[in-house]
This record gives sequence, structure tokens and C-alpha cells, in this order.
Amino acid sequence: MLLILSLLFCGCHIQTRQGNTSGKSDTTLGQELKSTEAILSGSALNTAKLLCQNLNQKDVSFRQNMLGKKFRMRLINTNCSSETNSVDFDAVLDSIDVNSPLSYAATSVVSFYNFEDTHNQGAVSAICPAVISGDVVSNTVNSGSNKIVFTFTTNKVKVEYATKNGVTLKYLKDKTVEMQISASGVVSNRTETLLCNNGASLIMNQSILSIPN
Repeated sequence: MLLILSLLFCGCHIQTRQGNTSGKSDTTLGQELKSTEAILSGSALNTAKLLCQNLNQKDVSFRQNMLGKKFRMRLINTNCSSETNSVDFDAVLDSIDVNSPLSYAATSVVSFYNFEDTHNQGAVSAICPAVISGDVVSNTVNSGSNKIVFTFTTNKVKVEYATKNGVTLKYLKDKTVEMQISASGVVSNRTETLLCNNGASLIMNQSILSIPN
């Protein structure tokens, strides 16, 4: 679990999927994380089970049918100076073995996060294995000075990342991920917002424009 959390909080290589491309920032970044820890139940639990199962099925399907195939991708970035750029490119899906992550290799020179979200990799990997196993699961994962909060709604999940401020001992939110997951497990929309040092927001969107047959 600690290894998963350390990967999730790594600031280099952040996976994004196309969502809101307006450049609108998350105004709560850098402020105290307002969330109530609770056991997942009701519609939230049902949605979590569905999304995690879909991601699991996608992992199996992609490994069986998509390895070595070319995907068309789009990356849209809004930097800390509010400048936006967009690039479309091709990337080939691969994996070293069944226990290794699904990853993409671009066919051109482009800097992007090259891993594919699944039930055990990416934004929901800290919670999905337990959800799939039928365990009692909290909407919050804590590890030292780090906190991750999951909010599940119909076909969507919002993941909020926060780090404890050493002075006030409050958890300050420094990143959010919002994504929509289809019945086939494909992340059709994913928007990630990261707090910049200047107080602005770095907004990253990455999408799969076309999936090979």
C-alpha cells in the first residue's frame, strides 16, 4: 500500500485524460481539504464496485487484444502561466509481462504519462482491489502526511490528494483527478489539476481519440 501511495503522490509523470479543456482551475487547491471520512455504502459503493470491475475487465481485455497496437492520443496542457497547448500523437500499448503495468510508447517525441489506468494502477488503485474483494472500504486513504479522498458518482470518480501542512497540521489539497469510466473500462474523460508554486493551477488533459480494432 505504501508503494502504491508513493507512486500516486509522485509529481513526475501525471496521467491525464481529456475532460474539461476550458482551463478553469480548481479554486480549492492549496486550501484545507474539506472532507468527511466515511465507509463507502449505498449508491457510492455500488458505483465504486461497477467502476473498479470495469477497470479490471479492461485490464484483461487490453492485455488479450490490444498489446502491440497503435492508439491515437491527444494531450492538452494549461501551464502555470495559463498558456494552453495541444498535440495529437500515436502511441503503442505494451506490457513486459502479466504482472507489469500497461504502458504506452509514443511513436513521436512527446512528453506524456504513458501508463493506462486500471483497477490496480493509477488514480483508483489504492481502493479498487479492496472494493473488488468485497472488503469494508473507507472513502479515505491515509499514509503519514498524505491523504487521498475518493468521491464516486454515476460513472465518475473524483480523487482528491492532500498533504499535511507542518505548521497548521491541516491537510491542504494539492491535486485533483476527475475521470469518467465507460462500461468497457476505458477512461473516456480524465482531468487532472495540480497546484503550481505561484498559486495557479496546472491543468492536464489526455484522451484516447481512437482505439484500434
